[in-house]
Amino acid sequence: MSAQGSLWSVLGELDMFGSRVWDKVPMHCRASPGFDPVDIISPRELDRLVSSRHTNARLLEHGAYLSDDLHRERGLRRRDERTWLSDPAALLARFRTGAAIVLPSAHEFWPPIEALTSHLEGILDAHVGATLFVSPPDSVTDWHADGGHLFVLHLYGAKHWLVQRPDGPLAVTLRPGEVLYVPRGLLHYVTGDDAVAVHVSFYSAGATWADLLKSALASRIDGLSNPWLERNPPNPRWGAASRGEWVATLDRLTSEVLDVASTLRNAVPDLDTDSLAPMRPRRPVGRTSQTSALLDAWRAPAVTNDSALRVRSGGVVDMDAGPSAVSLRFDGRLVEVDASLCGAVARILAAADRAFVPAELGLNDAESLALIRHLVAEGLLEPCPPEVPG
Repeated sequence: MSAQGSLWSVLGELDMFGSRVWDKVPMHCRASPGFDPVDIISPRELDRLVSSRHTNARLLEHGAYLSDDLHRERGLRRRDERTWLSDPAALLARFRTGAAIVLPSAHEFWPPIEALTSHLEGILDAHVGATLFVSPPDSVTDWHADGGHLFVLHLYGAKHWLVQRPDGPLAVTLRPGEVLYVPRGLLHYVTGDDAVAVHVSFYSAGATWADLLKSALASRIDGLSNPWLERNPPNPRWGAASRGEWVATLDRLTSEVLDVASTLRNAVPDLDTDSLAPMRPRRPVGRTSQTSALLDAWRAPAVTNDSALRVRSGGVVDMDAGPSAVSLRFDGRLVEVDASLCGAVARILAAADRAFVPAELGLNDAESLALIRHLVAEGLLEPCPPEVPG
C-alpha cells in the first residue's frame, strides 16, 4: 500500500531515524508515488461515518475539546447497556462555525487505518493508536504539545504546521500523502487552508529509559530473597556503627542497580528479552459501546436511504411504546430505540408483508439511516433486492 510507503519514508533508514530523529527533532517527508487517500477512506465513507448517529465523534476548537453534551444524547439501549447517540446536525453545525470533528481510536473500527497502525507497531515495537481529524476551512489549533510521538499522515486538503525545534521552528504545509513526525513534547501550531482538510494522527508514547529501569528493578527486587532486605535499618543518627551499616547496605544496593543496568545493556542485541517488556505493544482490551455500535452499523455497508428493506420473516415482533423508549421483542431478544422514533417503528412493522424504503419512515436522512442500520445489525430488518418489473 502506498500509504505504508509514505509512513516508511519518514522512518527511512531505521538506524539513522533512531539515532538522529526519534525523540529529538521533527521530520517531514513527501508523498510516496501513487498515493491515493481513497485507499484509506473516501469522502463518501467519511461522510457516512460523520453522519452516523452511532459515531463516537468529538469536537475540537482551538486545540481544546468541547463538551460532548453539545452533540450527544441518550439513545439506543443495546441489550443491558445504554449508549450515547451522536446528533449529526449539531455536529455539522459546530463544524461550520470552526470546530474540527475528531474520530478517536480510528484503528479500532476502520480496517485500512488498523492495517497502518499494525505496520507502525511492528516497526516501533510499541503500542500505536490512531485518530482521524476532519478540519473545517481556515481552522486554527493553538500552540500545544502532545504526550506521545505523532506520525501525521495527510489525506485531503492542506494544513500548515509550525513545529518548535532547537535550531528554530519548522514550517511545513502538509498535502495528501505527506507525513510529518513530531516528537513527544514538542510545541506545534496548526492552521487550515480555504478547504476542508483530513488527516490521521498515529500516536505512540513508547517506553522511556525510566520505564525500562523501573521495570527491570521491580523484576530484580521481586526475585530477591536476601533476608537483609526484610530487616529494618537503624537510625543513622544513633552513631557511627549505625551509619556504617547504612553505608554497607547502600553499597550492596548500588551493586544490585549496576547489575540491572548490565542486564539491560546485554539485552540490546536480543529484542525478545523480558528486560524490554515495557516497549512491547499493549493493545487496549475491549471497545467503548459507541465504537461497538459503529462496528455493528458497518456490518451492512450497502444499506443506504435508497435500499429496499423488509422485516425478517419467521418471527413475531411485539412493540411496547413507553415514555422514553420503544421496546421491540422478537426471537427472544429485546431491542430499544428512542421514543421519538415510535412513529417510524410503527410504519416499519405495518410494512411487515412488503418491502419498503427508508423515505417512507417520515425521518430525515441521517435519522432514518441510523435507525435502519441499527435494526439490520440487530437482525430485525434485512435488505432485499428491488422488485423486477414483470
